[in-house]
Amino acid sequence: MPLSLNEIPLNSGPERFGLAINGVNYRFRTGYANADGSGWYLDISHDDGSPLISGMALVPGTNLMAPYSYMGLNFALLMTSESGDPPLFGELGTACRLYVGTLS
Repeated sequence: MPLSLNEIPLNSGPERFGLAINGVNYRFRTGYANADGSGWYLDISHDDGSPLISGMALVPGTNLMAPYSYMGLNFALLMTSESGDPPLFGELGTACRLYVGTLS
């Protein structure tokens, strides 16, 4: 089965939003930690707000969900970056984009 990629539209600042993936509703929250070696992160919760994944670093060029494959969520998250570097503040949704991948 091929992987279907769809962009998750992001604002350039921290935000909260809901997203249905494979018929399951999730809550997402992006945040920015302004400290050495830190940067953008993503939290994913169940629709009721109970946490699934907290503090996932938004790093380009890899399946961000790979370390969580044991959870059986059955989707991939991919961050792209025009520079190849992790996103700086203000770059989400412009120079850096987030995609969800599902099997179609």
